[in-house]
Amino acid sequence: MSKITTFIPGLQSQRSVAGAAYGPDDGSGGYFEWDPTKYDNVTEVYAEIVAYTDPTGCTPNQIPGVKWELYDVTNSTQIDEWQDTGTSYEVRRSTDVLGSMPASKATMRISWKKKCGTSATASATRLIIVQENPTKTRSFISIGGSTFTTSTIYANLGRDDKQWLWDASKFATIDEVHCHITFKSGTAGIQAAVKVDNLGETDSLTNFSSTITSYYFYKSLDVSGTITDGETYRTYIKISNAAAAAYIANCYIVVDLVDVSKFVTNLDIQCGGFFDGAAAYSEEAPYIATFDASTDYWDGVTKSIYHQACLYRVRATSGEAILFDDGAQIAISEVSSTSSTMEIQKSSALSEPADGSVIGASLKQTTGARGAYTQASYNIITYEIGEIETPSMQINIGDTWKSVEGVQVNIGDTWKTVSGMQINIGDTWKTIF
Repeated sequence: MSKITTFIPGLQSQRSVAGAAYGPDDGSGGYFEWDPTKYDNVTEVYAEIVAYTDPTGCTPNQIPGVKWELYDVTNSTQIDEWQDTGTSYEVRRSTDVLGSMPASKATMRISWKKKCGTSATASATRLIIVQENPTKTRSFISIGGSTFTTSTIYANLGRDDKQWLWDASKFATIDEVHCHITFKSGTAGIQAAVKVDNLGETDSLTNFSSTITSYYFYKSLDVSGTITDGETYRTYIKISNAAAAAYIANCYIVVDLVDVSKFVTNLDIQCGGFFDGAAAYSEEAPYIATFDASTDYWDGVTKSIYHQACLYRVRATSGEAILFDDGAQIAISEVSSTSSTMEIQKSSALSEPADGSVIGASLKQTTGARGAYTQASYNIITYEIGEIETPSMQINIGDTWKSVEGVQVNIGDTWKTVSGMQINIGDTWKTIF
């Protein structure tokens, strides 16, 4: 049996919600798409948030904590809501909501609020999809953070400039590739535009413009025939009038796979503009994820795990990034850059952290001038799936799956050979009509 997990990141920046209602509800926290036709054999679905609450103002009989919801924007329906106690940054995962997910394609968001106190602040939201013996799935690659621009010519996203090197050798059996973007104009009637292009702006995958002032979820046509092996892609935005602004909440390259065998998927640890001027690492609590071992959400797959960061240094000799596992540095995960512009750096292969490990990211700068710092737009765990175990034929006996080897059936943990149109039960052949 094989088991894989898809992580769909929503929020791409640290956001606080002070009101009594769930927020953000305008799309600024990032929309994403649930399309059940792109997956099969889904066994679990979770809505996850990394958040804390400021308890200032809670009364003695109130217990501070965070509430969060999974919301179907297309059908204006709350899928479910949850609550958790505690005031520190924690990874908070919902119950399984597979049975409540829409039967057809829908735009979704994850929103949150305080239980009491001043505000609730989140640094990441994710939809987690678990499949067993999949023959089709999706991979989400984030290439754009949450920011805005007043530039009248296409500009990259600055400190939220996420980049991805398209390596065709890492994928097999691609069906389609799309770009998903949450985007808006800040002023009615003034045109904002967005595009996904390579670093030299010579290989545009898609472009979109709008004068709409509410966040809009845009999905490109299939670009699998135009995406170029070996090119590094990023997101660019512009506005037609410098007195206004164009806003973006997230942007992904989404890879649809059939006959699933070989692909790349990512778990965002830190997914918003992040900088640090310290000369030594200190774990950054807001940027964390809970790591699940292969026995929970990965099984029957050959995979390699890496830390990848998009970073650069400012007035420093170099900038470094590292991952923490339950507060301890993962030395082999360290990456560094001497570039003064954003670039991708990838670590050596990592050992798999233990089940339930809390993984955090940290930055530092080396021998910098006054005011030196390191800037990163993301820190991610990259899973490179090299092979997926081909499932055998199975039969369910007593709510337990038994593999069927060739033309045999397992009865009472004893193999019985199937002969032609007969089945052997109790060592007696029964004819199948």
